[in-house]
Amino acid sequence: LVAAGAALRILRFRALETADPGLAFGPNLLTQSGVIWLYLRLYLLPIGQSLVHELTEVRSLVGPEAFRGLAAGAALLTLAGLAWRARRFEPCLAFGMLWFLLLLLPSSVIPLSELASEHRTYLASGGLALALAALLGRAHAALRLPPSRVRAVAWLGAALLLLPLALATAVR
Repeated sequence: LVAAGAALRILRFRALETADPGLAFGPNLLTQSGVIWLYLRLYLLPIGQSLVHELTEVRSLVGPEAFRGLAAGAALLTLAGLAWRARRFEPCLAFGMLWFLLLLLPSSVIPLSELASEHRTYLASGGLALALAALLGRAHAALRLPPSRVRAVAWLGAALLLLPLALATAVR
């Protein structure tokens, strides 16, 4: 009985999680291009987080939704190209950005019933953290602050970052 119950549960889960049979590869890819930008925005500015995001699904390769998806995809390819070019002089930044994009690729290519789900970014966001740390390191080097000022600037920067995030958390 337990094995039969487990088998029924798995079959039911698979039925609920299968993609819409009408969802084609091209429109799904255009939809997911916009979703990746949503993930990036939510990482940098975590406002509007939700269990279910209301998104406009691209259903055909023509029309305004398709154009927005194409523009989002072109911007992602440009970002990936810039990261690839930066690999020689800023390898941590390049690795972090490519990590983020590559780890989101499977959920972007395979049509899923849920268009966006924030848990897909958990592992990918490690790349964004690395890229942001590389940018902060670059800014630190560019400022050429004396060692006595570095700690004060770090505390000020942390406070300026954490205060609005703490307020947003309290509001949520």
